[in-house]
Amino acid sequence: MKGNSLDERQIDKVVSLLHHRGAVFEVAGIDLGMHTEDEVASHRMAYAEKMTATLSDEHSSDFTAQVWSFRRRLEGFPLQLYIQTQLTFSLIKTVIEHGTLYHSQRNPKELGSFHWVIDAKGSGSIPTNWEDWWQTFILSDLQNDSLWNPLPHYKEGDYSSFARFNAELSPFLKSVIPDHREDDPPALNLNLILQESFRFSSDPEPGLELVDIVTNAARRALSGNLDFAGWRNIPLLMIGRNKPSNIRMVALKPVDHAHTMPWWSTAVAFSRFGRQMLAGPFQAARNTRRRRK
Repeated sequence: MKGNSLDERQIDKVVSLLHHRGAVFEVAGIDLGMHTEDEVASHRMAYAEKMTATLSDEHSSDFTAQVWSFRRRLEGFPLQLYIQTQLTFSLIKTVIEHGTLYHSQRNPKELGSFHWVIDAKGSGSIPTNWEDWWQTFILSDLQNDSLWNPLPHYKEGDYSSFARFNAELSPFLKSVIPDHREDDPPALNLNLILQESFRFSSDPEPGLELVDIVTNAARRALSGNLDFAGWRNIPLLMIGRNKPSNIRMVALKPVDHAHTMPWWSTAVAFSRFGRQMLAGPFQAARNTRRRRK
C-alpha cells in the first residue's frame, strides 16, 4: 500500500502505531522551486571538482583512476539523481548522528549493529548504476565530512555496544584534522557501520511500506495537500533539534528567504513537538551543572 493512497485517519493510525513502538523518523527535503537547473548543475560541478581536488602524485595510479571514475559517473547522472544524492547523504548523516546520541542514553545495545534497507529503484536486489555509485562513494563523503565535523558524543552516554565501530586514525589523517587532540572521541569504521548489513529491496517489506507512508504524509503536508489531522502526530516520531524545523530542508545554494515560502509555517510546526534528545536523567544532570556554574 502506497502512502499517497491513504487518507488522514489512516495515516494517523500508522503514525500512532509507530510512536507506540518507539520508532524514530528522520526526513530530508528540498524545494525544487527555489533552484534553477543551472544552479543545480553548478553545485554538481563544484562537488565533482572537490572529488579530485586533493589527488596528487603521492596517490597510487589505481586509486587516482578509481576516484576519477567515480567523478565521471557522477557527472553523467541526470541532475535529478544528483539532487537525490545530496538528500540521501544528508539523511544518512543525520540518522547516524541522531541515532547514536539518542540511543546512547536509552537503548545503548541498539548501537551494536546497523541494518540498512533501501527502497530499490531497480529490480530485485541488483542496484542501478546510480545506487551502486552512491552506496560506495558515501563512505568517502562521510569520512571527509567527519574530519571537519566530528560525530557529536555525549560523555555521559553508554557507547559500550558502539565501541565495535571505533577505528584508529592514520597519522596522515591526524595531521590534517584541525585541532586534533588525543582525547577526542575515537574515529569510526564507516565501512562497518554502512556495509555490514546493507541491501536494496524492491519487495513490499513492512518497514519500507511504513517509511513510505510517513514520508509521503510529510511531503503532502508541506505541499498543503494533507489536512492537519493526518500529520499532527508525525512530529512525535522526530527528535527535536535547535533549529526552526525538525525537517532537514536541503538547499544547493545560499537561501535567505525560506521563511517566505508557502511550506515554511508547516515545517516550523513540525518542531513544536517531538522526542527530546536528552533523556530525563541526562537533562537533569545538565541542568544541575548549569546551576552550579
